Amino acid sequence: MVLNLLAGAKVTRRSNESEDMKANQTGRTLEEARKLVEQSFGNYVSSSVMAAAKEELNKIKKEIEMLTSEVSDDAIDEKSRKLLSEAAYKEIADLQEELRAQKRLRTELRKRMESQKISSLKPLLEESENGQLPFLCLQYKDSDGVQHSVPAVYLGKVDSLSGSKLEKMVSTDDSFALDVPREETSSSDSQMNLDFEPSYYVALGSDNSWYLFTEKWVKTVYKTGFPNVALALGDALPREIMRMLLDKSEMKWDKLADSEIGALWCMEGSLETWSWSLNVPVLNSLSENDELLHTSEAYHGAVESYKDQRNKVSRLKKKISRTEGFREYKKIIDMAKFTVEKIKRLKARSRRLINRIEQIEPSGWKEFLQISNVIHEARALDINTHVIFPLGETAAAIRGENELWLAMVLRNKVLLDLKPAQLAAVLASLVSEGIKVRPWKNNSYIYEPSTTVINVINFLDGQRSFLVEFQEKHGVNISCCLDSQFSGMVEAWASGLTWREMMMDCAMDEGDLARLLRRTIDILAQVPKLPDIDPILQRNAKAASDVMDRPPISELAG
Repeated sequence: MVLNLLAGAKVTRRSNESEDMKANQTGRTLEEARKLVEQSFGNYVSSSVMAAAKEELNKIKKEIEMLTSEVSDDAIDEKSRKLLSEAAYKEIADLQEELRAQKRLRTELRKRMESQKISSLKPLLEESENGQLPFLCLQYKDSDGVQHSVPAVYLGKVDSLSGSKLEKMVSTDDSFALDVPREETSSSDSQMNLDFEPSYYVALGSDNSWYLFTEKWVKTVYKTGFPNVALALGDALPREIMRMLLDKSEMKWDKLADSEIGALWCMEGSLETWSWSLNVPVLNSLSENDELLHTSEAYHGAVESYKDQRNKVSRLKKKISRTEGFREYKKIIDMAKFTVEKIKRLKARSRRLINRIEQIEPSGWKEFLQISNVIHEARALDINTHVIFPLGETAAAIRGENELWLAMVLRNKVLLDLKPAQLAAVLASLVSEGIKVRPWKNNSYIYEPSTTVINVINFLDGQRSFLVEFQEKHGVNISCCLDSQFSGMVEAWASGLTWREMMMDCAMDEGDLARLLRRTIDILAQVPKLPDIDPILQRNAKAASDVMDRPPISELAG
């Protein structure tokens, strides 16, 4: 369809001239083609579905706005004022205001505790650059919100791995840049403020994966670890061995999680690191008493402050629950929580609809452009000048699932040396999709294709890879069938074997074989009518088609 809509001038050869370009017709512009595509039945159906989806999306947005207004602080306050007595309302309102203030303080202390933890971890990690290789625990949440804790053995700070592939990668690749805001912000969404520059470190996890991380991702560091002592006199130290194993890796890192203080990266280990990872202990075998964070008085003080504030918030909630009007107030709060859950469900539904609309909206035209880019890059058609090349002429005239692929095969000179039966076998490999064997039949067989056929199909597989690469590059997913499994059966039929001989102990169902032969005859019958096809191939195709189109196949509907 793309070729027929856009094709304009053809590249042809005149008998009495050198190679010239002759304009046979004027191709449609992309805008003209788009109008035709958008008028197609498929796009009409897509537009109807999209219109219904957009209408539902608007309804959901309005409902979310209405429900959100019902759970605002002002709305809850107004409902409480109506349902409660003046004294009960004033008591709860005052306590709620105090609770909000205490929660804000709790949040601030939690951030301070996290910041102090990270500040305390930095010197601990740097002090571990020499001596034993300590165990540590990394902690993160994946994209689904599931928390993971990974025990690992610590190798060192990336900056200390001077000259290593990892050190060069981190220092030159912007993906690993650390740009942490230094100033206090008044935003309620602001994260912790650090009094130091974060750094990247590397460790080997118990899952035989290398981890690249900043202080943010370290839950704790332990006193225990691998002794940095050579196994035998003259052997390299464990830290040096691990550095060498790390440097042998291909540096293919995947990002597991991100934060305002750098990301957490992961890379698969090797067989050589496997034995090291097996010796990393599980977390429940490591003692809390061995956690080095306990030695930091500043962190210990931040933890205690946070715990005290958390208890204060808890006591205040209990005090509110003992007030006179709490029972009625709780009904309002419970209803608000129910409404919040409903809003979450509506937002999830809204996101699904938006994704659906994005998929539907440009479908027909988007696919048209994607296929146009493949045809352009394969030199079948110049979509800018609308000049159609011989490959495009052949593809535009042929009928099949992937016309460009069929045209690329039929224009290949390797087919010219094939006999009619061999040609039929090769073309059968292009149309055998969906044909199956009967595995339940014992002692059954399928005729093997000749060596010549196999060699040609193997040669064509290179062209197929070339086209598949183009298609993947432009997001086109159209099958490029090339399967020699049943080519021998077609070659046998085209060589004159009878139906009875073919089906004797055959591993194929009669219907499947008949369909395959019919498909092959159909494509062979097209070849003599296609433009710019070598006459030798056209004669051989006609000969093969004539031989194959005999009873019982000729009695089937074409």
